[in-house]
Amino acid sequence: MKLARVLPLCHARAFWQGRPEGVPCRVRRVAASRLGIEGLWSEAALAVGERLILEVPSDDTLRRLPLLVVEREWGERPTLVVELCGEITESQRRRHGRLRLAVPVTLEGDWGPPLRLFTADVNSRGFRILSPVRLPRGADARVELDLGNDGLLRAEGRVVRSLPHGDEFDIGLQFAPLTELDRDRLVDALIRRVLSEDRA
Repeated sequence: MKLARVLPLCHARAFWQGRPEGVPCRVRRVAASRLGIEGLWSEAALAVGERLILEVPSDDTLRRLPLLVVEREWGERPTLVVELCGEITESQRRRHGRLRLAVPVTLEGDWGPPLRLFTADVNSRGFRILSPVRLPRGADARVELDLGNDGLLRAEGRVVRSLPHGDEFDIGLQFAPLTELDRDRLVDALIRRVLSEDRA
């Protein structure tokens, strides 16, 4: 099977024996029946000949690919080269998985002074915060995420959830459509954060 027909360049999550919780990674190359995957090079368990499952999300489905490690490439971007070793399965996807990361964020809107908080969870479509003030559902916001060494990500957003949560408010914000460059930059930064916290 030509994987290029069913799998775009994307972010994904890899699972193997000993890591049932999965590890974020990124598919960087698709060629015929082989993939190049970044973010897994430091995993000593993934030697040549080992098997893993790659979960690849799209808007409404989740693809699972059984893969075999066939090569470990060294270079500027160390990469695992893998090939399909079974049948691709698909399932309906009810929601977009979010990463529980505390990313500094500044929000500006018509509600008053700017809010400087941390995300409770985040993905490429939006994030959740706990806010000391209520933000009305439907309110527009100017968003600035501090991605550390990856710089600042500025975007427009909208409040899609605003619920009481103890003495605070549980706020969900959705990004206005990001450019492909900004989306990739955000995903890469989040993956690096997860990998660095896993190693800590």
